[in-house]
Amino acid sequence: MFASLAVVHHVLPLFNASPRIQTSSSPYVRWDALHLLAITNAGYRCENHWAFLPGVSFLTNLLRSLPTEVGSYFLFLPPISHLYAVQHHWIRATLCFILASFFRSNGVLLAGYLVWGLVVQPFLDGKQLSFFKIAYSITLSACVTAPLIYHNYSAYCLFCNIHNKPQWCYRIPPSIHTHVQANYWDVGFLRYWTPSQIRNFVIAAPPLVLLITFSVQHIKISFLGFRIRLNSVKETNKEENPFAMPSITPYLIHWSVLWGPISLGIPPAYLIPKHITTSLQHTVRS
Repeated sequence: MFASLAVVHHVLPLFNASPRIQTSSSPYVRWDALHLLAITNAGYRCENHWAFLPGVSFLTNLLRSLPTEVGSYFLFLPPISHLYAVQHHWIRATLCFILASFFRSNGVLLAGYLVWGLVVQPFLDGKQLSFFKIAYSITLSACVTAPLIYHNYSAYCLFCNIHNKPQWCYRIPPSIHTHVQANYWDVGFLRYWTPSQIRNFVIAAPPLVLLITFSVQHIKISFLGFRIRLNSVKETNKEENPFAMPSITPYLIHWSVLWGPISLGIPPAYLIPKHITTSLQHTVRS
């Protein structure tokens, strides 16, 4: 069909009086699209533009205003998820986590917040865990990891069903995402630990020291509070220090244990991600 369209384009004369556009894509360019594009970019500048209503231009401007960076979507979705999780709206939180996982592979780490809220936090509070809650948290966490698993599974079915299989097909797990990141972008654990990165470590040292110090102190206080609750001893001055609140712990773990080591070597990574700071502010205020 497309070949026939190209042949007809070169044989028949043009419908409108516009100059001939000598490109390979010219058979697929509509004359009205040129006018609509001009209206979208500069408004109704010419008299003949007023033959077109503003609906298409409005939709074009609306779509063009959407961010094209992956990070914009990935940093937008987790704060909403955390707010839902704090309110125990687990289904809504899971849906936002799933959408975040569609944009970046480390979105699967967000499933830890579901496990923490449904299993870990009730256990630390001395509540009895039910099989339903454990199974529920596992199911929701599996949904968050589904986009990455499906992405790798699709690649496995495409590349690993041939005789000359790529090397990554024999790895466990056979992840094409990890393979491509390592081969084409030199991404991997401790690969940033090179002499050329020493200056970056020096630049990142002050906030890193503060974050590690705060993390150690918070973990000490949280562990002491857990021991007090475990021994059924009355806890005093529980709300004296807002930064020692147990609700901060999952966000701290996400940065110090997961986000920090994965991004180690990149100076901006030493800053707590924006979606975590937003959740911390909401937690402290509540």
